[in-house]
Amino acid sequence: GPELKAAFEQFVSNGGGPCQLAVPLARLAGIPCICMFHHPAPKRYHFLWRTKQVSTIVFTSRFTAEHTRGKIGRTGEVVLV
Repeated sequence: GPELKAAFEQFVSNGGGPCQLAVPLARLAGIPCICMFHHPAPKRYHFLWRTKQVSTIVFTSRFTAEHTRGKIGRTGEVVLV
């Protein structure tokens, strides 16, 4: 709890897999969790990845952002690199 909050300002996870761990840790610490998604995924994956509980979602393409919005009703910022 407090130790995590003192050590981190936010969690940033790079992909759905790391998001599974980052979301509960961020909640426990009371800090935001940012998750970056690189590719479209089936709806059931988003439940495993806890996508609806993420503070902020970042996408690497407009296609992935629109696909995710259609699957779970959430979107986020698109960052083209």
